[in-house]
This record gives sequence, C-alpha cells and structure tokens, in this order.
Amino acid sequence: MRALERAVVTATGSSTVGLVKTPERFPGRRGSGRDVVVLPLDFPTYAEVTGVAGGDPAALAEAFHEYLETGGFPRSINRHPDAAETVVDAVVSEAYRHGRSPHLLKDIVAAVLDRVPSPTSYHALAQDVGVSHNTVREYLEFLADIYAVGIALQISGGMPQPRREKKIFFRDPLLYRALAQWTSRAVDEAALLEHVVQEHLYRKFGEIYYWRNKEEVDAVAGPYKVEIKRTRPRRTHPADVQILTKEDIPHFLKQLKG
Repeated sequence: MRALERAVVTATGSSTVGLVKTPERFPGRRGSGRDVVVLPLDFPTYAEVTGVAGGDPAALAEAFHEYLETGGFPRSINRHPDAAETVVDAVVSEAYRHGRSPHLLKDIVAAVLDRVPSPTSYHALAQDVGVSHNTVREYLEFLADIYAVGIALQISGGMPQPRREKKIFFRDPLLYRALAQWTSRAVDEAALLEHVVQEHLYRKFGEIYYWRNKEEVDAVAGPYKVEIKRTRPRRTHPADVQILTKEDIPHFLKQLKG
C-alpha cells in the first residue's frame, strides 16, 4: 500500500495494560504516527461484513438481534463453539499477567453484573464483595485498561462528577454474555441494550456520561442525550432527550457511524 511506503508499523500482542499505562511510546521516534486500537466490530461494521449493507429495516433488525448474541469478535461471529470461553480465558490470563486475583476479579464482575444498568459506586461494590473501595477501583480500572468495561461518570452543570455514582458498561455483547456465564449471572436485556448504545457513543466521541436529577438520561455524549427503553415509554421526556427502543437502536447506530 502506498500509504505505508514511508511508515513503520509496530503491531503489539494481546496484552494492552502496559501500553495503556505508558503515556509516551517510542519517545522522539513517533513522528506524525498514531495509535490504532483494534476493537471488536461495532454494529454497523458487523452488518456490512454479514451482508446487510442496504437499508432494509427487517434485515437490519435481524442483524442486530444476531449482534446482541455474538458481539463483534470474529470467533463468535463465525459461530465457533468456544468463543465465550476464549474471551473469559483471555481476561483471566491478563489478570494473572498483571498480578490480579482471578477469584477476586470474578467476585467484582459478579457484583457489577448484579447492579447494571443502574449507577453504582466503588463503596457499594466493595460492600458487596467484602474488600476496600480502593481495591474495587483498581480492578475496574484494570478491566477498563483491557477494554472489557467502560465507565460513564455522572455529568452535572456541564462538569463530570467523579465522586458520584458511575455507570459501568461492558464494551461488547459477547463480553457481557461470557462474563455473565462465568459468574452464573443472568443477562439483562435492558442492560445489554444500554451498554451497546453507550459503547457506540463512546467510540464516536471518546467520552460518555449520564445525567440524573429528578429523571435519568442513560447516555450523554457529543450532541446526544439518549434514554434507552425496551419498549416505547408512556410518559414524556424533555424535548432534547432522544428515546430509543430496541427497534430504534439499529438505525441509530448505523446513522451514528455514517
């Protein structure tokens, strides 16, 4: 490719924590280079690679239903029977590699799964597990560093509120399902739908928040204020809040990337 004629490409392995935690790689030798993070496929790309490139609503809805099952990992998309097990093995391997207890990690993931999609705090999760809130924070930061979870802060007065409760979301449907199976938790479809929308907004804008006063807005990013519902709500919401049902989400994600 002509675009790479004068380029040097450095491809890393699967371990990401060291790279994420290092603020500057190759000091003085990067030139105009940039980092490219390869994540599981987002839904619009998933729809394209599975042959749903047009605007047929029925086909798009069916593709979204399948995406909620497989997520964006190639192994799962290709229906490999051990796809979920492989994801869990990778998370556990990273835990061992970076000095984390897989057993404690499992307990913390279970506590998170018990509370999503509601906002929660490090203190509340610590009480559930029986460890300090600093330990919970360190383990959740580890999960964020390996791209397993994202953390949405509450926003108030246009400013993030890091001391208030947070919304924790899993960054791919297969990750959610695999970790739920690992911890013997049920998959909450409402949480899954919210996580998918949060992840796509996060990829688009590089930040994601939620808003809460008398009411709650699930996702705030860029110009969007989004509330996710499985069915159309009966009560009204502020005019600047976009309500997405399960049927609305595929088109929203497609136009968000477009």
